[in-house]
Formats: sequence, C-alpha cells, structure tokens
Amino acid sequence: RERANTRPQPPSIALPLPNEYRMSSPCQLALLLLGMACRLPGASAFALARLPAPSRVVAIGDIHGDLNALINCLEFSDLYSKAKDCWTGGDAVLVQTGDVLDRGTDEPAILELLQKLKLQAAEAGGKVITLLGNHEYLNCVADMTFVEDLDCFGEDRVEAFRPGSPLARQLADWPVVAVVGDTAFCHAGLTLKHAKRVDAINRRAAKWLRGEDGPVTRKVRLESNRGSFYTHNDLPKSLPPNELREYTPSPLFTRWFGKLIDYSLYYPPREELCRVLRVLNVSRMVVGHDIEPCISSDCEGLIFKIDIGMSSAIYGRAGETLEIVGNDVFILKEGERIPAKQRARC
Repeated sequence: RERANTRPQPPSIALPLPNEYRMSSPCQLALLLLGMACRLPGASAFALARLPAPSRVVAIGDIHGDLNALINCLEFSDLYSKAKDCWTGGDAVLVQTGDVLDRGTDEPAILELLQKLKLQAAEAGGKVITLLGNHEYLNCVADMTFVEDLDCFGEDRVEAFRPGSPLARQLADWPVVAVVGDTAFCHAGLTLKHAKRVDAINRRAAKWLRGEDGPVTRKVRLESNRGSFYTHNDLPKSLPPNELREYTPSPLFTRWFGKLIDYSLYYPPREELCRVLRVLNVSRMVVGHDIEPCISSDCEGLIFKIDIGMSSAIYGRAGETLEIVGNDVFILKEGERIPAKQRARC
C-alpha cells in the first residue's frame, strides 16, 4: 500500500528517545509529561470524550512496553516519521486503546513519544487520544504483578503511580471511553449500564487519578484474580471508582465482547452490543484487551477487536492498525491496506 503524503509536517520537538531509557527520579518523567499536557488544548479526559468525525481515524491496540512495535505501527499508518522524529498524520486522529504499561521495558519512552505526538498532532490540526487500560489501572492501585522493570520510573514505582502523583495526574487526562465520529473506543468494552454514563465515568476516573477523592482511612480489600490485597496502611490515597474495578463488567476488564462467541450461550451479546451502540449513537465499537491472532470483527462489523499481542513481551506479532475513513474501515499492515469486510475473523 502506498499513499502520497501531502499533509503538512509540523516541526520536530527535540525530545530524544534513547534505547536505554531509565529515570533517575520517579518525578522526572512525570514533570516533563505534565509540562507538555499543560500546553495541550482541551487536555482533560472528559473534553476528549467526544469528537466530530475527522477525515481519518487510526486505532492502535495494546502496546505493553514495546516501543519498536508502536513506532512500526505509527510509521506504516502514515502518522509518524522515525527519521524526522515527528508527526506526519496531518489532521488525522490517533486513538490508542490502552495498556501502554506493563510486561515490556520501554514504558517511559512510550509515554514520552505519545505526549510529544499529542503536541505535534495538535499543531497540525490532528489529535492523539490515549485511553486508560486495565494495566494503567493496576499500576495506580499498586498491583505490580505484570511489571517487568520496577525501577524504570524511579526507586518506588508504587509511589510514582499513586493517585495524586504527577504520573497519575497525567493519566487522569486519559479517558476511559472516547467517541470519535460514529465510533466508540474503549479498552475492554461497554455494557449498556456504562454506555449511559460515559461522561460520568470519565470524570470519576479523572478525579480518582488526580487524588481528589480524599484519603483512605479504613481497611479495604480490592479483589483480583491474583487474590485479595491492600490494608489501610498500603492503600493508594483514594479508592478507584466501582465502575473501573476488576470482577465487575468494567470498561477496563470485561471479557464479554472479546469472547463474544463463547459467551453467546449465556447471554445475548449482539443485543447488548446493539443497545450500547444506540445509546451512544454510533455505528461501531473498537476494543483491545482480549488478544486475537489478528484484527477482527464480530456482528457484521459492529465491533472490532484490535489487540493482537504485538508486544515482544507477549507474542511479538507483526503490527496491525485499524483505519476509519468516512464509512469505510480498513486494516493496515506493513505495505497492505485490507478492507475490513474481507476479514471478519482471523
């Protein structure tokens, strides 16, 4: 696939991305990110929740600490030039559907690159939206089960991601759900209950991450599939909203739509999905979270699943992205542009 690149290229911002990126202080990167965020127009999570249809939308699934996988996807999607180190997407909108953190070791460099592209895209009339995933949530509740490098954000990673910290306040600008044109984007998926409260969920998540819910003074347990954890002595400064927690049909954790066919015996997933889309007034939902062999869709294109395990810390699969242009949906690979209708399932 070849596409002439006639979009204006904004000037590169000199923020190097070394191969070996380690922070000497847990606040060093965070302060850089916050400084960038302050320059972004409309940087709050709920301001990003709904956008009119742009000329082009590209969605990238779970990255999990693999900078090279991210750069590869950005380049073959005509959004970024590694050689010039700048945004090349013009007025396109990029949506990254969460799970930047954990498993891989390039997390600080990935956060830096995404923040730089937010600035450059805005200068060119485009936008970069990063969504919260369950692994961002896990870091902010001090569950470091899936962390490969505990020291890459400084000596105390738990403190670096504690709600109210500079890094957590940066993540507060990442919405749980974004609606761009006639497409809803979410890390894991939306039930009807949550679809009716999208803006409230984004606001509550942002408030929690900013540490504005007040200190926790009682003993509380947060359940996960790795057991119960936390006492009142090691809790974050504030508890996460119920809508985000594991073991609920959370927009960050649910497997309902990723395992659509498997669940069809237990509840009507298509009917639930159709209700969600009607409430949001969109044509489709795009999710990550559940790993698929390749980008695929279900229910005749009502839902697209874009986590393909491309991180070298998982399966290291060749990157793919989802492109939406008007009413047309394509799957992008290195040198290929495949109409989504030609590939319903892998």
